[in-house]
Amino acid sequence: MPTYSPPTRSVLIVDGSSDSREVLRAVLELRGWNIIEADGTVAGLEMADALHPDVILLDTDTQAADDAAVQASFDDASRRNNASLVVIGQARFNGVDSHHRIVAKPYHYGPLIRTIDELSARVLAKAS
Repeated sequence: MPTYSPPTRSVLIVDGSSDSREVLRAVLELRGWNIIEADGTVAGLEMADALHPDVILLDTDTQAADDAAVQASFDDASRRNNASLVVIGQARFNGVDSHHRIVAKPYHYGPLIRTIDELSARVLAKAS
């Protein structure tokens, strides 16, 4: 008899800080997440379209990520790929909905991780 294994959840972390990516990766992997990392916005957008993560985490301190057009591109990518988008910092695009969150800086990792978990639960429930 086959055993049940829960669906793998994936998060794309787009953050120019290797330290932040490392902390998020460590915590999220312990919670069962598949981690995809990008240190820049161009690579992040390419990975979003190629790998279809459940959640895209965009830190606005990443090069060009505070630009309205770049943020709108991530918003578009999240919608194309049925992913939630979490913007850390100030969002500069319109159209935030129930699958998107803005987390102000400074932030604490605990509430950020809970936000990511909550959004992925909505994506997985919608897919079922």
